[in-house]
Amino acid sequence: MFLDWFVKVVKQEGWGQLYGGLAPSLMGTAASHVMSNEIYKALDDRVVVNVLYKTLTSLSV
Repeated sequence: MFLDWFVKVVKQEGWGQLYGGLAPSLMGTAASHVMSNEIYKALDDRVVVNVLYKTLTSLSV
């Protein structure tokens, strides 16, 4: 069943059409991962700075 569909698409439309939607999908996925990673790093940096600040201020008392 799947193999018949696969062969028909390749014969009628070619390999380019078979994988035509892959690039936009990968671009969207990559953008999403970059944004998630940047948000994580920004929040992580804030947490580390907060913990260091609290630790240092508690030591000076």
